[in-house]
Amino acid sequence: MLLILAAIFNEDLTALDIIAKIEKTAERKISLGGIYATLERLERAGLIEGEYREAEAEPGKKRPRRFYKILASGSRALNEIDLVKALGREARQ
Repeated sequence: MLLILAAIFNEDLTALDIIAKIEKTAERKISLGGIYATLERLERAGLIEGEYREAEAEPGKKRPRRFYKILASGSRALNEIDLVKALGREARQ
């Protein structure tokens, strides 16, 4: 869930783009079914939003793609996690 929020932090991406980004940066395999289920949970929780639109790289494509973007609440969740990590590191020192 956190990897998805981090993947779409600075740009709107499709599910396939999210998978590619996570697999490249985290060196983890992600299943398409797993990503869709997690995206749905994140959207229901109000952390992200998905919208259908034409893919910029594929103008004139008949089928629109669903792009996901992080919402303010999703950004806050990521920031809170960073804060918790920092406090944990500080407490260990």
